[in-house]
Amino acid sequence: MKTYVHLSSAHHYPLPAIFQDDDVRYSESLVEYFLEQYTQKGNVVFDPFAGFGTTLFVAERMGRVSYGVEINQDRANFARNKLANPE
Repeated sequence: MKTYVHLSSAHHYPLPAIFQDDDVRYSESLVEYFLEQYTQKGNVVFDPFAGFGTTLFVAERMGRVSYGVEINQDRANFARNKLANPE
């Protein structure tokens, strides 16, 4: 029985200077692990607290259709500008 997961803490997109003191992102590899386990390509992934868009970026990269909601306009704009399908 596997009781652990090795995760990388890397991110594909660095945060702009205005967000450097507020980096609360979790690991992209954590999102990859769970999307791999519980979704398939083409599935919809919804993140109701999108933040800097980590879940949205990873889901899109893995062939999922991602939707997210973020109350902070600056964070939402950052994520929207990095997504291939920002609509």
